[in-house]
Amino acid sequence: MPGTRKWLLHERFGIGWCLWPYKNLDSDSAVVSIAKPAGWDLIASVVSADVREIKAGTLPPREQAQAIVNAYLEAAKFSNGRVNESYLSSLGLLAP
Repeated sequence: MPGTRKWLLHERFGIGWCLWPYKNLDSDSAVVSIAKPAGWDLIASVVSADVREIKAGTLPPREQAQAIVNAYLEAAKFSNGRVNESYLSSLGLLAP
C-alpha cells in the first residue's frame, strides 16, 4: 500500500503520529458527528462477533443489512453530518 511507507518512516525515525478521524458515529469528540442509522447496533454486533461463532440464522437478512449500510453511507456524507463547533473551539479552531 502506498500510504504504508509513510508510517514506516515515522516509526523508523521515531516521529510520533496518531490516526485522528475527523468523523465519528454519534460523537461529540470528533470534528463531524454522523447520526447512527436505525439498526446500526445489529450490524455492529455481527461485525464484532467471532466469525467462528456466528450462526447463519442469527444474521440479518441481506436486504435489511444492505439497507442499514446504505443509511450509514448516506449519513456519512459531509453534508449530512453535524459539525461539533464546541469541539473545534476546544482545539482553538473555528467551525466553517
